[in-house]
Amino acid sequence: MSESNPSPAPSLPRRYEIDALRSIALVLLIFYHAFCAFQPFGPLIGFITYPQTLQAAWFLGEALNPWRIPVLFLITGITTGYLLQNRSVGALVEARLSRLVPALVFTSLFIAPLTPALMQFHYQSNVTYVPSPGHLWFVSNLVVYFVLAAPLLLALKRTANSAIFLRLRALPSYLWLGILPTWLFVVSWFLEPHVSPDLFSTHVMRFFYGFASFLAGAVLVSFGDRFWKGIREVGVPALVAAIALYFMRYNGALPSNTFGAMALRTLESASGMLAFLGIGSLFLAKPSKLFSWLNRGVFAIYIIHMPVQQLMALILFRTEWNPWLVLTLQSAGTLALSALIYHFALLRIRWLHPFFGIAPTKRTPKAEAPEGTLTRPWVAVASRVACVYVVPTLLVGVTVAILVSTAQSGPRSARTAVPDIGVENMAIEISDSGENLAAARFRNEIARRTPEENRAEAAALEEKLKAALDQGNQIRADILQLELELIKEALENE
Repeated sequence: MSESNPSPAPSLPRRYEIDALRSIALVLLIFYHAFCAFQPFGPLIGFITYPQTLQAAWFLGEALNPWRIPVLFLITGITTGYLLQNRSVGALVEARLSRLVPALVFTSLFIAPLTPALMQFHYQSNVTYVPSPGHLWFVSNLVVYFVLAAPLLLALKRTANSAIFLRLRALPSYLWLGILPTWLFVVSWFLEPHVSPDLFSTHVMRFFYGFASFLAGAVLVSFGDRFWKGIREVGVPALVAAIALYFMRYNGALPSNTFGAMALRTLESASGMLAFLGIGSLFLAKPSKLFSWLNRGVFAIYIIHMPVQQLMALILFRTEWNPWLVLTLQSAGTLALSALIYHFALLRIRWLHPFFGIAPTKRTPKAEAPEGTLTRPWVAVASRVACVYVVPTLLVGVTVAILVSTAQSGPRSARTAVPDIGVENMAIEISDSGENLAAARFRNEIARRTPEENRAEAAALEEKLKAALDQGNQIRADILQLELELIKEALENE
């Protein structure tokens, strides 16, 4: 991870649009999560759900699904490639891991477990403590991406002015509309055979698609001014393409064959990302007090927003108001309360900053370190070892094990297999058809059984469902009810 870096390069000019777009992408996820609390599948993915759902409006969520997570990886790659211009790979990767790992570990132990616990409390189920990254699962991916990408970033830094990159920079920017989706499609087609068109947007199981987006961002930004000019040129055409492809998908006009459907799904996803970046860059490439404040705090706001959303639901969901009104109050209240907690609590307690990903405003000399700051050498060494070596190594090992298990599930199909881990304890993502990984897994199991075996399983599930209801375990009852309904549906279609 080391390389020669004899003298520090001059500071890079601030790219305000990237700061703003990163903040907008995370805020967009906060509103997306609030919207999920008004869908029938809400309890299955850990949300306290309003009784009057907005299922008919889920087409809005479907429009975001193909690109809402990949664009975060793309933006992180762009930021990484940009900073690489005046930093060594080793220093950059270490700095990123030192910021991501403490927040990931702290959230997994103390913040994310509150989300299911509050839901269990609301539905009068047994309140349990289950450490998990929860809504920070993508940060776990980012840690692994930085480790795996280190040698690739080193190669990129050394070959940025090679003949092949000079040729790529000379290409018309409109070709990016084809190059980016082609790259993403090739990577996902060969490395993610378990993903079908129905589950295209289940990003929690799309490690390589996220990694490909991350690497694409790092490469594109290495084009320098050509990238910043080109991304603005393709913004509007990409938006038109993304909207057209979304309506094709929404109206069931995608090809029936898996190859064609996956190709168009990837094109829609890439077009959405390019549109988000391109149009955002047109309007946000200037200083802003709002985004300057938000850029430093948005990660912390995102970390705490899920428990805050659940607390808001405990209050608001007791009403019988119009669901659109409640959604507005829920989403605005969650964002506002999370921002207030950040500004008046987290920002003022400096020792909490590393655990919420709050970047320092400037380096404080040792002699002027504030009172109470941990300055013992062994603490700094232990923290560095844990953040840069221990935790990332463990995450890489776990990720490899999951990827191997997933690869053994077989090739993609109309209803693809899902890794066999506990449905009630997994981070479930929503697919574009409005289903979730639990439903996909159940369908896969149902398809493997004979009708007689499904009838026997249905009888057993009815007994389990009765027991869950008697015990007041509403969460388990909902999951059992889903599986039972899917079995009955399959038996009726025999």
